[in-house]
Amino acid sequence: ATDNQGKRSAFIANPGNSELFINAVYHLADLGELIAASPSTQQTNRIAFITPTARTAVWWIIVGLMPAMFLVIGSIVYFVRRK
Repeated sequence: ATDNQGKRSAFIANPGNSELFINAVYHLADLGELIAASPSTQQTNRIAFITPTARTAVWWIIVGLMPAMFLVIGSIVYFVRRK
């Protein structure tokens, strides 16, 4: 599967989602012996180009900012509906 510029599509380059779907179907069909990680999922590229500063920023956004945002929005909704 290639896009219109001849590059490999993200679905083929990162087979993890299709593996997850197939293994979920095997689990639901009670075919646990067929569940395994294929060699193609083991050879995918990992994020290696991110700097330590960017990694720290992403961590703080995911662990700190996003939960705080949901807490603030939830509190606003709670107090508005409470009236």
